[in-house]
Amino acid sequence: MNLTYTVMSKRLLLELVKQGFVNGWDDPRMPTICGLRRRGYTPEAMRSFCATIGVSKVDSVVDIALLEHCVRTDLNKRSPRVMSVLRPLKVVIDNYPEGQVEEMDAINNPEDASMGTRKVPFSRELWIEQDDFREVPPKKYYRLTLGQEVRLRYAYLVRCVGVVKDPQTGDVVEVHCTYDPATRGGNTPTGGR
Repeated sequence: MNLTYTVMSKRLLLELVKQGFVNGWDDPRMPTICGLRRRGYTPEAMRSFCATIGVSKVDSVVDIALLEHCVRTDLNKRSPRVMSVLRPLKVVIDNYPEGQVEEMDAINNPEDASMGTRKVPFSRELWIEQDDFREVPPKKYYRLTLGQEVRLRYAYLVRCVGVVKDPQTGDVVEVHCTYDPATRGGNTPTGGR
């Protein structure tokens, strides 16, 4: 079994270990079972991958995307969902009461109800990913832009009404929005949106 874009030769992998490019055979960058386990691949995902490709007498190359698909499918069933912001952009909800904080129910895993829910705070000031806002959006851009309305996950529909830019760089540093209180958690107003 050879994977695309992956060095599988034991002789070449041994050179990586001997020369100190990796920290042994169980380094997460190594295509060994120990390395894959340290990378977070579950035994079930690896078994699913082996069952999918089967056994052949002919040398063949398997696309690494198939391995990643098996891992994603397995982790999708068992991993809790969380939200994070890596490149923050401040959002201010202008018509939301100052000092008020609501807690929204967020599902931990939509494929496994037994994992329960968690509370996510919603307040006047929020942080979104910079990639989730465009001042001048490309075609078919369905995220936050000036004048457009979008739903914040587990919360309300918000409409962007303005931006604040850094005077030196011209980059957007703050987005001002208004929210529709009738749309909490997926409820749509009678006008539909």
